[in-house]
Amino acid sequence: MINSEIFALTALFLASIFGLQGALKLAINHYTSEVFKSHTSCNKILLSKEAFFIKIPIAYLAVIFYVVLIVQIIILSNEEDIHLYWINIEILFAVITTFYYALIMFFKLQIICFGCLRIYFANMLMGISIISYHFS
Repeated sequence: MINSEIFALTALFLASIFGLQGALKLAINHYTSEVFKSHTSCNKILLSKEAFFIKIPIAYLAVIFYVVLIVQIIILSNEEDIHLYWINIEILFAVITTFYYALIMFFKLQIICFGCLRIYFANMLMGISIISYHFS
């Protein structure tokens, strides 16, 4: 029988794969010269100063975040006693970061980037799955 920990890990794994795909798309766009050629809303965000943290593109940091999270989920899935302490902290950080960058995207830059929305959606799904795990 599947227990709530395995169900939560499965939901987190699927949402993190979804977020990783979006982060990889933005990271590849940022890495290639395509970002300078076309003037889409995602490329405008990738070129803005808000898209960097200490001269490192946020898209690269998002890829690292999702890869680390996926590795942790795979390691936890093989353990008998599952504790989600670090994953709780990471997802809380991801949700806070999501709200921060969503506010910047909507109100400061006034641009809607569907690649960013995809990452925001993945982070919110992870937050909802952690909340539902703790309150079930």
